[in-house]
Amino acid sequence: MEIYLYLDTSNRVTGWGTTKGKDADVSIDVPLSHEVLSNPFVFKYENGQLVKDTDYQEQLLQEYQNAPTMEQKLTLLQQAVADLILGGQENG
Repeated sequence: MEIYLYLDTSNRVTGWGTTKGKDADVSIDVPLSHEVLSNPFVFKYENGQLVKDTDYQEQLLQEYQNAPTMEQKLTLLQQAVADLILGGQENG
């Protein structure tokens, strides 16, 4: 299957499509079962080849696992709003 890779300045794949969007997009043939189709963000394009960056994949996994839960985010936002309101009253 011919796809077009969208690359960042480090040649890391940021996405793909079946049509060329920009002149910088890179055309490559991959089998329908290739992981780049379902998980493009862990690949780099080097020397005309897709290379899986397992270290980067592990980093992304760790960031995801360590990210605050929705409840934690809401609590932080509520506290920030309360601090702004109270801070505004104290300085007003």
